[in-house]
Amino acid sequence: MMKALPLTPLMTISLTLTIGIIIAKWGYDDFNMRFWLIISIISCALSSIIFFLTKFLSKKAYFSRSHQFLIYSQCVMIHLCILSLGAFLTCKQIADSQTSTQLKNWQELPYLTRAKINTERYKSNIESKLVSLHVKQQDYAVIAAMALGDKSALDSNTRNSYSISGASHILAVSGLHIGIIFQLFIFLLGGRKYSVYTIILSLISIWTYVFLIGLPASAVRAAIMLSAYSLSLAFHRTGLPLNTLSSAYIFMLFISPLYLFELSFQLSFLAVASILLFFTPLYTLLPIRSRFIRWAWGLLCVSLAAQIGTLPVIVYTFGRISCYSLLTNYIAIPAATLILYLGAALILFSPLTLWAPIAPVAAPLSLTSGALTSITQFLNTAIKLISMLPGASIENVRISLPQVIGLYAIILLIYALWRRIDKQKSSECKIP
Repeated sequence: MMKALPLTPLMTISLTLTIGIIIAKWGYDDFNMRFWLIISIISCALSSIIFFLTKFLSKKAYFSRSHQFLIYSQCVMIHLCILSLGAFLTCKQIADSQTSTQLKNWQELPYLTRAKINTERYKSNIESKLVSLHVKQQDYAVIAAMALGDKSALDSNTRNSYSISGASHILAVSGLHIGIIFQLFIFLLGGRKYSVYTIILSLISIWTYVFLIGLPASAVRAAIMLSAYSLSLAFHRTGLPLNTLSSAYIFMLFISPLYLFELSFQLSFLAVASILLFFTPLYTLLPIRSRFIRWAWGLLCVSLAAQIGTLPVIVYTFGRISCYSLLTNYIAIPAATLILYLGAALILFSPLTLWAPIAPVAAPLSLTSGALTSITQFLNTAIKLISMLPGASIENVRISLPQVIGLYAIILLIYALWRRIDKQKSSECKIP
């Protein structure tokens, strides 16, 4: 039986914040920051007044009828405040991006900017070490994209092959990559996944890694969700996964509202939300006992659930439908897991070769490099062959923005009907 999906305050706040950002982006020339700031202050003040009025009148006997009206009014004011605050932050970010400032020296740069520059230098050193291991150009490019979030070395043929086969998602550091690396740190720290200290140290390592690769939207989202989920496990607290996703969504948009218009941000959240909604209904369609078949069916359901949420945006943006993407994941995801593990081993242990007394201990790194190269070559070859299959993709599919919105409305309608039918079936089964 499918669990009911409650519409929580965090979900409605996410929607309200999204509307405010879109309004501010499209109406930037008509409504400035001062306008949205005034609306935000007024709505926040009215919400506070209604709150105190509600508490005062709750002690009165005649309050029962007006209670609901005051609570409804307070909710409206809170959401208006969120909408206008999101619009204000959006206008501010647009204005800041249009303002050109000339900085004279290193000390005048903001601390965060200086830290990012230093991490870019460190990332360049790691990439140089990968190059020194004599990894071939496009093999190196795929490893750098998966492990470091740097796609600059990918040529057009490789990008096109991954796009046609439906494997482009493994080239962007996302929840899959963050989860794999998190499990690696858990293993290196003793494998106690419910230990508070192990989880905290692993999360520190994950956030260091996310900062190192330049804070891409998909990686930040994954790190936030992983942090919330892991800490809830460590402290024996459970929560609604969609609430965790909404929290990450709100946090990221308050930090940078223009994230909303980045494709990686959109696909990242749509994929996770779609998996949370559709994976369980799809997975429970077939009762499977075999462990291997259950793993294969689970991977197929995860891929299909993610496709349901992201396909309209992908078609709208690229005008392409990858026909073999579900099958491609059976090759791409295991290969990506091995590449990330071996790549992490090279990055972590390659500095040992610089210290003469322990350099012989690091000699197996050459074997690791060879294995990494072989797996990457296999993956690139497999992806290229899949992209060359007949009917690998449907090209030049053009849909408009209203059609995208309509498709998502249909998807949500199908989910609601599916849930209702499942609820009716479960109630019928309980009748003696």
